[in-house]
Amino acid sequence: MERRVSSLAVSVLTPDDVDEVSALYANVFRSGKAVRLEEVSTYIREVFLDHPLSGGREGSLLCRDSQGVIAAAVLVLPMTLRFGEDILSGRLLCCLMKNPKSLEANAAIYRLCLALHPRSQDFSFTDTAAPRSVDIFRSGGGEMLPFQTMNWRRVFRPLAFVAGQRFGTYVFAPVFNLIANFGDVFVRKVVSGLRALPVPGFRTADIEVESFRQIALQMTSRHAIRPDWNSDEFAWLVSSALSNPLLGEMRVRSVSNQAGKLIGAYLYFLSDRHIARVFHVVHEEEHGCEVMKALFAELDGAGAYLATGMAQADLLVPLSQEPRLSYRFRGGFCVLSKHAKVIDALRRNDVYLGGFYSESWNRPAMDFN
Repeated sequence: MERRVSSLAVSVLTPDDVDEVSALYANVFRSGKAVRLEEVSTYIREVFLDHPLSGGREGSLLCRDSQGVIAAAVLVLPMTLRFGEDILSGRLLCCLMKNPKSLEANAAIYRLCLALHPRSQDFSFTDTAAPRSVDIFRSGGGEMLPFQTMNWRRVFRPLAFVAGQRFGTYVFAPVFNLIANFGDVFVRKVVSGLRALPVPGFRTADIEVESFRQIALQMTSRHAIRPDWNSDEFAWLVSSALSNPLLGEMRVRSVSNQAGKLIGAYLYFLSDRHIARVFHVVHEEEHGCEVMKALFAELDGAGAYLATGMAQADLLVPLSQEPRLSYRFRGGFCVLSKHAKVIDALRRNDVYLGGFYSESWNRPAMDFN
């Protein structure tokens, strides 16, 4: 039976729309590649449609053209954030898509932008906006966070990293990796700054994920805008990240000084290609440098080729002291909010977001090739 719709009406994603949205995702973000559409559809249903903690909050949005075809869509994931002691109803916006085959696609994007206007949003954000999407956000009254828009990258074994990037999918990849690792033994002796050394007098220890949540809840409380660190939501985010095959093994550690006082903690994933993705680094206000040095020393000892993570305003000084570190654009971190106090805090960079409270774990942002 033919679907009858009003032209360019914005509606909420339903189970009947999922397969069409999956095909649009493949066309827009994975064009020319073999995409497992059934797997994409299953993921969208489980994460964006059947989110167990949504509590009836508005979900993903789409806009159909006069022919009944999806002309534009955006996937939305609810997240609970805090501003001071107030709860914010957060929404993570993922994969803003425009159908290149629809003649009304531009108008559909405009309709979606109207539906996401700041006057109706507690706190909607994305950390993967393309330059054109950044322009759309800012013209519509949104804010862009300059630091979180960048990823820092720290190299430990440059030859192995390049070999993995260039030849990782080849049959003879293990041979290239072996040669590169032997080469890195020499390179790390003659090139300064590749080895990461910890600060004497500080020690690290494995901790449970729940312990990290409690530490993060305490150590991020000085930021005006931060995650709520709700236990159920955090557990769901961790579980979702662990289902992403590209991330690898999750490791969670605390950092203490010589007297045994806790000064920080971190959480990262180490993939089988020896790429470390640092999700969270939390620390006491005066101990960011020691925590970051402990992290880098551990990653070096674990055999990481390269580590990367989202830049944060309070990590700029610790990162500036680290050799062999660079920055690259990761995607615009844009925020929409109707609250003037929230906007003021954003402009002061008084915010802690990233890791699980971003698209760093989300498979459509990195997988399904």
